[in-house]
This record gives sequence, C-alpha cells and structure tokens, in this order.
Amino acid sequence: MLVLFRQLVRQALLLLSVFGVLGSPLARANTEICNTSDDYPIVVAMAYQEVSILHQPFHLQGWHTLAPGDCKQIIHGDANGYLYYIRARAGKVILGPEANHSATSSDQQFCVRNDAFDKDGVGGGVERECEVPDYLAAFPIVITNPDFDAKEISIDLNPDSTIKNAAGHAESAGGGLGMPSLYGAVAVSSDARLTARYLLNSPEDARSEALKECRKYGGADCHIVEMFHDGCVSLLNPKKARWMVAAGGVGWTKEQTEAYGFAECRRKGDTCKDNDATTVCSTWPEKHAHENAFEEDMQNKALDVMGRMLNAIPK
Repeated sequence: MLVLFRQLVRQALLLLSVFGVLGSPLARANTEICNTSDDYPIVVAMAYQEVSILHQPFHLQGWHTLAPGDCKQIIHGDANGYLYYIRARAGKVILGPEANHSATSSDQQFCVRNDAFDKDGVGGGVERECEVPDYLAAFPIVITNPDFDAKEISIDLNPDSTIKNAAGHAESAGGGLGMPSLYGAVAVSSDARLTARYLLNSPEDARSEALKECRKYGGADCHIVEMFHDGCVSLLNPKKARWMVAAGGVGWTKEQTEAYGFAECRRKGDTCKDNDATTVCSTWPEKHAHENAFEEDMQNKALDVMGRMLNAIPK
C-alpha cells in the first residue's frame, strides 16, 4: 500500500509539472553518474522514468563500469529528471543509500541480466517474475531530483564507506570478504634473499613488485615462490632449510597463518623458533589499518612541525 501511494504521489507531481501547474514544463534531462572514490571501481545499473504525460514507464539500462574518479553520461535527454533507482556494486558489495548524500533507501526490484541491457520495465517499478535469462534484483538507492527544470543532472556515488563496513563485518565473521581481491607474492633469490609484496590490486602487480623488491636488495636470479590473495603468508626461518614460506587460506588471520606455518615446519621434520616469523596479509582490514597508520603518522609529523614553529617564535 505504501509503495502504491508513493507511485501515485510521484505520478501526480509529474503530471502537474507537465501541465505547468508547478511551474515550467518537465525538462528532458541528460544524466551522468560519477564514481567519486579514489580506490574502487563500481558497476552501475539504473531505472528511470521517461518523459511521458499519461503513462510513466520505467526504463532500465546497465551495466556501466566506472573507474575511480570517472564520470559517464548514461542518459541522453530522455529522462524526466525526477526519479532514479540505482543498483551499484563494488566487487561483490552492493552499495546502499550511504553512497550518495541525498539518496534514500528503496525497496524496488527490477529484472536485470548479467549481460548489458537497455529495456523497458514495469511502469509501477515493482516486478515479481522475470523471463530467463533475467533475474530479480534490488535497486536499493533512490534519488529524487527536486529541480524539474534541470537539463543536466550529475549523480555522485562513493563506495568507500560501504566497502570498509563490509570489510569489518567480513573479518569479524572469519572470511568471505565479498569485494575486489587483494594480491600478494613472495620472491626469493639464489642467495636466499626473501621478499614479499602485498595489498596489490592484481596478481600481475604483486608478481612484478615482489621481483622488483627482491632485485632492489641485490638478489640474484629472483623468482616467485608463492602467490596469495585475500589472506596471509608467513616467512619462517627453519634450522635445516634456508627459508620456508607458509600461505594460509582465504580470509585467514595472521595468527592462524603463523600457527599453520609452525605446524608445517614441524611436519617437515625441521625446527622453527617460536615467534620467529614475518607474516604479511593481503586483506582489506590490513589495507585500512595501513592507511589509518599512515594518516596518523602524517598527523603526528604535522603536529611536530607546528610545535617546533611555535617554539621558535620569540616570546
């Protein structure tokens, strides 16, 4: 009943605007979507109402991929400029209304498909059954534009807070990160120089950075001995072997990975000193911890500089 009431109110406002009761006639709006994140790409589908006097069908289109900082005009003059339903994801994380400061929560669902689509939807905006290969998907973001005269509309989406919250929930639940993977690699040289690089966005980057780090410290004949993602790896120092690498599973913590590494050391008949392990993780919580530590360090350095400047002022 509430959904029906909302539809009637929206259609009444649209009709009033079309006939000039609320001012100028309803404008045809060009609409762009911008990804304001510095870190995460997003994929977007949109349902919007076309310009029409008596019937307000919804038109659906997707998927639009936006790199960090990118904007894309996805509607060219055929939207009524008033109502937009959005389904957006970063990796596997579905964005909610927190992604846009003026958005509200929506209970609307539309039929979409994994491939690109550009089609009409049910006029009321609520669909119950979909024809194969379509499936029913929630569009949890709704944006209402109060400016009927707007010719150009820009919608900003930022996935940062949603992803950080999802990372925290996933870590406390013990895995299942549901977001873009983070990769790491371990390289070793013939003279046993062991290096690891992690928190990279692709396996190619992880491999390249690990080899670069190995050569930077004078390693000869550097090669990759371990690739990992969304988990941790422990670098151990056994007595018999020159080195040992133990990679944990996806979603494993540092403690779990180190315990596994020491167990593997014993299983192979070697001895690894307790607490003599270096463990690094390619996980989103670890990435955010690094970012927070860096920001705190920058703040402390800025405060230190300000303090020295104040102390240098003659009293």
